Amino acid sequence: REQGMLEHVELYNTPTGIHLLLDNEVLYHSGSAELRTEFKAILKSVAATIEEYSFEQLRVEGHTDNVPIHTVRFPSNWELSAARALAVIKFLAFNEGIDPEKLSAVGHGEFRPIASNATPEGRAKNRRVEFYLDLVAQQDPSPGQE
Repeated sequence: REQGMLEHVELYNTPTGIHLLLDNEVLYHSGSAELRTEFKAILKSVAATIEEYSFEQLRVEGHTDNVPIHTVRFPSNWELSAARALAVIKFLAFNEGIDPEKLSAVGHGEFRPIASNATPEGRAKNRRVEFYLDLVAQQDPSPGQE
């Protein structure tokens, strides 16, 4: 709300914390993983929330539409989505001082759409970044208990 970005943000309570979904319009330029200035302001708010509520983990998941990308840096949408998620956690760790042990990045490429890729509007919805802020750290299974 403070950033004037309400139409680009969805916020949900989950059993473990908060799920925040941001559409691509404020995040990155097309085909890029460089954070836009507007997105950095949102990330500063996310960092303040992490500190205020003592979240144990933040998983950032990047998503793309199904329009193929073939560049030297991003041979596929998987690399682009992973690079976008990684840019977010690096900003939070290196610019906002969030403990890197609490952060993880995941790239899903075009493989988890939330809308049809048959229309420009649907593709726009699929280009997004999702944040999962967990109040309790998820336990990794002990060796041999998987």
